[in-house]
Amino acid sequence: MDAEFSLLHLAVLGHGLKLPNGMVIDEVEIQADRLAIVDQKPKFETPATTIVRISPESLQTFIASQLPAMVRDPQVRFHDGKILVSASVKVLVEISATATLSLVIQDQKKLLVELIDVDKPGPVRGILENQLDAVNPVFDAKDLPLDLKLERVAIGKNIEIFATATA
Repeated sequence: MDAEFSLLHLAVLGHGLKLPNGMVIDEVEIQADRLAIVDQKPKFETPATTIVRISPESLQTFIASQLPAMVRDPQVRFHDGKILVSASVKVLVEISATATLSLVIQDQKKLLVELIDVDKPGPVRGILENQLDAVNPVFDAKDLPLDLKLERVAIGKNIEIFATATA
């Protein structure tokens, strides 16, 4: 079927996209060449490049909303390509701990947070591992209206997920 209309280039920048899991994506940038609309659906002649950006503040808000009452006051920052989360954990006594986390792409579709290290020994590590199981995946491509293939993730000022999209 012939295209209803076509574009040589499309650039879209979206802000504040809330996913079904509650995570807020600060920015989604999509760039596509040779896009056609066929039967009211977009068709990319070549895959679109997509960048998804998540700020430390958005990740902190998401993590805080997922924590049990025993974990309080999470603070998130990005440093040297890692995510550092500091929080207070009350087991028998209150313990302040900092976890070092990384991001891993699974099956080109999901972004998972993995625990690298915790600066305190004892039960804090197990509590954090259980929490990560409940939170993961923090991003799932199925939640967006495009067929995204996650290619790589970088942590700098923001988390940036680089992907290609087809429609």
